[in-house]
Amino acid sequence: MAVNLLPRAARKAGIVIIMLLAAAAAAADHSGGFSFTVNSTGGTPFLLEFHLEDPDETVQEVRFDFSANGVTDYLFLVTDDHREEEKILVYRGIPHRGFTSVHRMTVELVTTEHSYFRTYETAFADFQWGRDNLRFANDNRFRDTAGPVSDYLLDWAAARFGPLTEEQEMLLISLMYRLFRGNIGRCYGFSASGLYYHAHPWVIDGDYPYAYALDEQDPQVIELIHMVQNDIVYEIFSSDGISPELDHGPEDLSVQRGEIISSIRSGRPVILGYLSRNTHHSMTAFGYIKEVDTGRLLVTAANNWNRDQSDTLNSKDAVIIPIYEKDGTYQVDWLTYTYRSEDRLFVIDPAGRTVYSRETFDFLLEQEKQQILSEKKVRIIAEHPLWAYLEDDAGIKRGFDGMRSWWSIPGVSYRRFDDIFIFDIPRNRELTLHIGGGSWNDRREEFKAPSLYIAAPHGDEFEVTVLRNLDIGEEESMSFTLTVPEEVME
Repeated sequence: MAVNLLPRAARKAGIVIIMLLAAAAAAADHSGGFSFTVNSTGGTPFLLEFHLEDPDETVQEVRFDFSANGVTDYLFLVTDDHREEEKILVYRGIPHRGFTSVHRMTVELVTTEHSYFRTYETAFADFQWGRDNLRFANDNRFRDTAGPVSDYLLDWAAARFGPLTEEQEMLLISLMYRLFRGNIGRCYGFSASGLYYHAHPWVIDGDYPYAYALDEQDPQVIELIHMVQNDIVYEIFSSDGISPELDHGPEDLSVQRGEIISSIRSGRPVILGYLSRNTHHSMTAFGYIKEVDTGRLLVTAANNWNRDQSDTLNSKDAVIIPIYEKDGTYQVDWLTYTYRSEDRLFVIDPAGRTVYSRETFDFLLEQEKQQILSEKKVRIIAEHPLWAYLEDDAGIKRGFDGMRSWWSIPGVSYRRFDDIFIFDIPRNRELTLHIGGGSWNDRREEFKAPSLYIAAPHGDEFEVTVLRNLDIGEEESMSFTLTVPEEVME
């Protein structure tokens, strides 16, 4: 499932290199009482680093056969000087540079009693840091440059599906905050925009030779990132069986693993998306290191959290994501988060095409409506105020009042992400919402204009209030009284 990022000619022209390597990576190989790991922190061709941790001092030498033809191409002798280091760098280099078909490589670790052999397979598409990634990052600086993400979301929806009512605007905003666990992101846009621009350079008027040269302040660049972001998210969640609530039961990632291998072997990077109960993020996968003996797959990916990543041999945003077999299913360790069996991993094929359907779009909004109605709570989303909190008649608060956070009103759910405030309130509670000023936009050197989205359930329907771009001065505030209908009080 994907937006169409690469034209047919480019898809056929992709070249890939496949190598067989020895070692485990993110999860170390402890066979024989030692740990032997492999890592790659750059683009392609892979610059590989092999490290040895041998507390029992049993490994005497390490033999690398880069062609898997029985001939040792590189020999590392472990000396007493090496053992002074807890983690010994055994090899650092680029064993294969050509984008050819298959390379085989084995490593023999010779101990005082045995020899241990490892066989790995690696494939990678052509990905260069400083060319294929964006120079800027998915950070608050770009957020301030671009402006409110909800504005782009609503414009995208109107362009793809036609005009929206106020209720539909509220439902779409609510849905996206739920999908991204409280903070609408742009990570899919950052993961895919470089690929999209290289395949469709005519979509931007500026004379940019490659993705890294794109100017983050160019309105067309900003529009592209948000368009790709929303297209991909729509494609994912308009597919059958994708539940944002992760209520689909245990997840086996064997299909996604096969999709990654197949695409990268064909020379095509893929966009990865990860969804857990607390996290939703995306990266660009451009290669993998596979341990043939265990089936462990170490996916090499480009994150989007750091700026100015132009060193293709060593990037702070280069990430390895292990996919491994456990209890008969394939699982994933994403970043530093603990794996749970219901977590989702999405593989978005850049060569796919998105089919836009108003009927499907309306169905997604109806699902969000039923979600809100089932919770029987009033939902309030306050975007970009400096502070926001609820208060009852006794002066008890829930939220952030500009000085401290309050958690005292029972039954009220409250989440805050920077200057985004989300409240879910029982229908029978009469409270006052206070919001103050607008948060400061460093890039535009102005205060942001807060917006409010409120949905109050009444039976099978609900009343919606949308107040966008409120004019609140730096030292000013607004208050809104939330009244309870008589039928709810009864």
